[in-house]
Amino acid sequence: MDSGCTICVCACRTYDRINPGTNAAITQFTNYKHQFIQKTVADNKISIDDASDKDADVLFAEIEKLFKI
Repeated sequence: MDSGCTICVCACRTYDRINPGTNAAITQFTNYKHQFIQKTVADNKISIDDASDKDADVLFAEIEKLFKI
């Protein structure tokens, strides 16, 4: 964080399996706005690859919004 970063992206599992986990650690970065995006869970109607593709599109769209003037 000392590198002058203004945006920090963490793509991780849906929930922390062991406390405190990745999601809990994210909230420790108090100088950043936190935004959690709901993950698509694959089931019989959608494959894991399709779910990952959909989630990647959502994530990159949110990042793109940060750079629009």
